[in-house]
Amino acid sequence: MSTQTEGYLVRHLDDLDAHRSTCGLRRQLITAEDNDVLSCSLLDIDDANSHYHKETTEIYHVLAGEGELVLDGEAVPVRAGTSVLIHPGTRHQGRGGFRTLVVCSPPYDPTDQYYD
Repeated sequence: MSTQTEGYLVRHLDDLDAHRSTCGLRRQLITAEDNDVLSCSLLDIDDANSHYHKETTEIYHVLAGEGELVLDGEAVPVRAGTSVLIHPGTRHQGRGGFRTLVVCSPPYDPTDQYYD
């Protein structure tokens, strides 16, 4: 169930469908349709592909599990409680089994994904 007023938006994770994305299974909590500043998704890393964004800055905050983020070829271990700021142009790929909250600014746009 979602509640939206002029002053706020409330959305519950249980009401959202998971969709396959470049990095795994994504549930979009706050989207570009909600505002033009940022988006927020819950992402279960699964079979992620290496990619980068030209416009988007991302913050990954790991909620559960562990694995690694490969950032411009460097494997960085992550576990619950780890936060990583990923600047535009940084190639990245999640490996392992972890759940992360992803905040994107500007909001997540699937057309801003590039592969080598």
